[in-house]
Amino acid sequence: EALRQLLTANGWTWLTAVNVMLLTIMHFPCGTTLWTIHKETQSCKWTLVSFLVPTAAGILICAAVAAVARLLGLA
Repeated sequence: EALRQLLTANGWTWLTAVNVMLLTIMHFPCGTTLWTIHKETQSCKWTLVSFLVPTAAGILICAAVAAVARLLGLA
């Protein structure tokens, strides 16, 4: 209950929580994964792509979820 009060007092809604979870699932890989990709491919380009694609996907998914929730009047 204390955590709920703290989060709601700082502007969190159910939509904020859902989007944080989605971004956490979809965001860029950890540093070790990026290091391994760079080591295996010997390419900064593919390492950067491996960082940008999931990050962009996560941001777009969060934006889409927020837009749909607002469009349906849920948020």
